[in-house]
Amino acid sequence: MAPVRASPETGANTCERSNVKHQDHHIRVSVARTSGEGEIAHFPRWHGKDVTLRIHQDSSVLFREGRFRLLIGARTASITGNSLGRIALTFGVLSLPGAGAQDVSMVLVSQLVAQIAFILFGGVLADRLSRSRLMVASDLVAASANLFLASALLLELPVPALALGAVPAGAAAALFAPAMSGLLPECVPADQLQRANAALLVARRGADLLGTALGGVLVAFVGAPAVLTINAGSFLASAVLIAAMRLPRADRTPAAGLLSDLRSGWLEFISRRWVWSTVTAFSVATAALSMGQGALGPALAQERWNGAQAWSAILVAEAAGLICGSSVSMRITTRYPLRVGLLFSLGLALPLAALGAGFPLWSTALAAFVAGMCTDVFGVLWTTTVQREVPADMLSKISSYDWLGSMTMAPVGLALVGPLTSALGVATALVACAGAIVLSAAASLLVQDTWRLQTLPREH
Repeated sequence: MAPVRASPETGANTCERSNVKHQDHHIRVSVARTSGEGEIAHFPRWHGKDVTLRIHQDSSVLFREGRFRLLIGARTASITGNSLGRIALTFGVLSLPGAGAQDVSMVLVSQLVAQIAFILFGGVLADRLSRSRLMVASDLVAASANLFLASALLLELPVPALALGAVPAGAAAALFAPAMSGLLPECVPADQLQRANAALLVARRGADLLGTALGGVLVAFVGAPAVLTINAGSFLASAVLIAAMRLPRADRTPAAGLLSDLRSGWLEFISRRWVWSTVTAFSVATAALSMGQGALGPALAQERWNGAQAWSAILVAEAAGLICGSSVSMRITTRYPLRVGLLFSLGLALPLAALGAGFPLWSTALAAFVAGMCTDVFGVLWTTTVQREVPADMLSKISSYDWLGSMTMAPVGLALVGPLTSALGVATALVACAGAIVLSAAASLLVQDTWRLQTLPREH
C-alpha cells in the first residue's frame, strides 16, 4: 500500500486526493478522524478487512506542544548543569589537601550506590504519585545537594562529608529517571512519542557535550564551588519549567503498599519476555562497554597510538554518531521497532572489535561513529516501544528495572577488567567484549515475543 500524506491546507477533516493502489484497485482516501500526529483514514470493509492508515504531518507538530517545549527546556538546563557539575565535583575533591583518586572514587561510589538503592522505589512512587510533582521535588533535592557540596568544598570539609552530600544527589536522580520515562506519554500525542523521545535525546546529547566542553574551562576560571552552584541553579530552572507544565492529575489505582507495589512491578517485568530479555541483553552490553571504554580501550590506545589524543578522537567520533543516531531515529518507521532496534544494537560491538583486531585509528573512529548512531537508534525505538506497550500505571516501575540493569552492570564490568585481562590479554579481552554484545543481542532476538512484537500508537 502506498503511503498517504495529509495536505496542511486541507483542514482537519479533509485530505488531498491520493490514489492508494492495491493490486488492480484504486480508491480515493477520505479522513475519518484526527489523531495527535495527523489524520486517520479508515476503510470499514476493504477486501474483507478493516484498514486504517495513519496520515503523517511534519515533525513541527511536536514543537507546537507547549508542555513538550517546557520539558525539553527543563532537560536541556539540568543536563548541561549536571555535566558541568560532574567535572566540578571530581576536580573539587582533587583540590582538597591530601586528596587523591581514591577520594574521588569514594564520593562517586556514594552517589552511585544511592541511585541503585532508590531506583526501584523511584519507579513505585512515580506510578503512585504525580510524576511531574515527583520530578520537581527531585530537582529541588538535587539543587540542595549541589549547594551543600559547593559549601563543603569552600569550607574544605573532609571527604566523608562530601560522600555523604553526594547521597541525596544520587537519590534525586533515582527518583527522577523512572518518573521521566512515564511522563512523556502524558504530554505529547501518542503518534508523536518516537519523535519526542528522539528530540529529547538530541537535546540530551547536545547539552551533555556543551556542559563537558565548558566544565573544565569554568572550573579553571571560577572554581569548582562556583560551578556546583551553577549546577544547583540548573536544577532549580528545571523544577520551574516542569512545574509550569501543569499536567492534569492522572487517575491512578489506589496504592496497596510499597512492598506490594514493588512485587507487582517485578511480576509485570518478568511477565513480559520481550522486556526482560531486552533489558538483560542491554545489561550485558553495558558491562562489556564499561570494560571496553572505561579501561581496556584507553589502555590499548596508549600502547598503540601514544594515548589521549587518539582516544579523544574515538570518543568525539562516537559523540557525533550519538547525535546523528538520535536525529535519524525521528524518521524511522517500522512495525517491528524492537526487532529493528536490537539489530541496530549489534553495531555497539564494532569499535571494541576494531580495537582488539588492530584496525588503524581512522577505521576505529569510524566504527565508533557507527556505534554511537546505533546506540541512540536502539534507545529511541526501545523507549518508545515500552511507552506504547506497557500500561501507564506500570510504566515507571518497568522503567526502573531497566535503569537498575544498566546502573548495576557498569561497575560489574569494571570489576571484571583485571581478571579478564590477566586471562586473555587486552586485545583479546576487547574482542571478547564485542562478542558478548553480539551474543546477548542475538539471544534476545531469538525470543519469539521480541522478534514478533508489533507496536502501534495508542489513541489518547
